[in-house]
Amino acid sequence: MKSFVKFFLASLKNPLQTSTMFETGPHVAGRFARRVDLLEDEYLVELGVGAGAITDSLLKKIKDPKQYIGIELNQELYGFLKEKYPDLEIHNASAENLAQYV
Repeated sequence: MKSFVKFFLASLKNPLQTSTMFETGPHVAGRFARRVDLLEDEYLVELGVGAGAITDSLLKKIKDPKQYIGIELNQELYGFLKEKYPDLEIHNASAENLAQYV
């Protein structure tokens, strides 16, 4: 299932976990990622990964997938993300628990 459909359905099912009904578009995602400039020993943490709309742009900016940590509260989106990005560290958790993963 395409990511925008997956995200939209998840937002209808549990709007408090997604905060919006529509995922970020590629133009805005690219603008977010433009500001990322990681050194080899730094990590990028994405809170509220959603269906990966911004993640795709962020991955172009990191040298090693091990520099990425994603946190997604919604169980359905988390399962989708684990299939879409099998090599990334993504956790089904609240941002409140971020300290456990960094």
